[in-house]
Amino acid sequence: MEAAGPAHGVIAHSMGGAATALAMSWGLMVPRAVFLAPAANPAAYVDPFAEVLGLNRQVVRRLRERSERRIAFRWSDLDIPALVRERKFDAPLLVIHDREDKRVPWQDGAAIASAWRGAELVSVTGHGHRGVVTDPAIVARAVEFITGVPAPRLDAPIVWDAPSLERELYRPAERRRVVGAASY
Repeated sequence: MEAAGPAHGVIAHSMGGAATALAMSWGLMVPRAVFLAPAANPAAYVDPFAEVLGLNRQVVRRLRERSERRIAFRWSDLDIPALVRERKFDAPLLVIHDREDKRVPWQDGAAIASAWRGAELVSVTGHGHRGVVTDPAIVARAVEFITGVPAPRLDAPIVWDAPSLERELYRPAERRRVVGAASY
């Protein structure tokens, strides 16, 4: 943080919303946040996620035990709406969640927005769990919320293939040439 300066905001998807809320409860200063399809109770999704990855229960149990020791926090205690009500975060929050999300139900995002003082909930349809991170209008809305300035409009969904992701994460000068003169 010293080299780059403070964060201007956080845009987090799915479990990233929970991780961001937990980090904020531990002192991370975030002026604004956007949660896309956030999970209200991440522990409820561990077993289905592990199953998709093909992890056996013993591996998941050991992972949980080791991480709980390391961060001194039980997975079962990670109830984001309760954490938010307890800590009373002041940072403005925008929650965008698809009403038809089959991975993390819309009710999770609604519960977080309801608990977070002053949060705005935007309900969308037709994007599912992952589409909320690639839809040009949703991406623009998130960027505008964080920056306070209109974001450049994209004509097509964002494709997160390996070269695109590497450019976005590690080569910002190249990213600016691709997007144009717009500055984030």
